[in-house]
Amino acid sequence: MVNPVAVLMKYLGVWLIIGFAGWYGYTRYETQIREFLHPAPKKTVRVLGDQFKCDGRIWCSQMTSCEEARFFLRYCPDTKLDRADNGGQDCEKQWCSGDNFRPGRLQHLTQ
Repeated sequence: MVNPVAVLMKYLGVWLIIGFAGWYGYTRYETQIREFLHPAPKKTVRVLGDQFKCDGRIWCSQMTSCEEARFFLRYCPDTKLDRADNGGQDCEKQWCSGDNFRPGRLQHLTQ
């Protein structure tokens, strides 16, 4: 005759082993599982060197965008972009305004 307690213990032991293996696998590979199920959005990178070149412009009034002013300040010699010009307005206030504007942004690129 089959002992019902022994059968119950046998199935309980199998389920405990399966549960432990599942828990261990999930905790061990949790990061990989989350990245697979919810991949992070890819970051876009803009290469400013392909768009702009040092052509002798030094004043903010000669620029056409914030990115162009940043490129000239960082890579071109003798720029005067961090000084007030064009009616007494700093170049960063003229071109780099909006949600991402922080005072001193252009000057920090050269440090």
